[in-house]
Amino acid sequence: MPAAEQLLLNLRPRLDARLSDFDAPAYAGVLAAGRQLFDEPGSLLYLHGEPGHGRSHLLAALCAEAEGLGLSAVLLPLSELCHEEPALLSGLESR
Repeated sequence: MPAAEQLLLNLRPRLDARLSDFDAPAYAGVLAAGRQLFDEPGSLLYLHGEPGHGRSHLLAALCAEAEGLGLSAVLLPLSELCHEEPALLSGLESR
C-alpha cells in the first residue's frame, strides 16, 4: 500500500456498552457523576479526555443505562453532523 493511502474505518461506539464495563475504582467518580444525570433532571456532565480513552464507550453505556431505567437518550456523534442542517436536531428536546 502506498504511504499516502489511508484506510477509513467506520468505527462506532459499542452497542453493548454497559456501566459494568467501568467497574474499577478509578471510574467511581465519573460513574457517580453519570448516574447523577438520571437522578437530577437538567443536570449536566462535561466529559473530556484524550482520544481512545473510552469517552464514547462511557457515553454509550450511560445511554444504555438511561434507556434501561425507562428514560430516553440520544447519542449524537457531532463530529459527523457538523455539516448537517441545524433542523436535524429539531425535536430532540423532547427526548
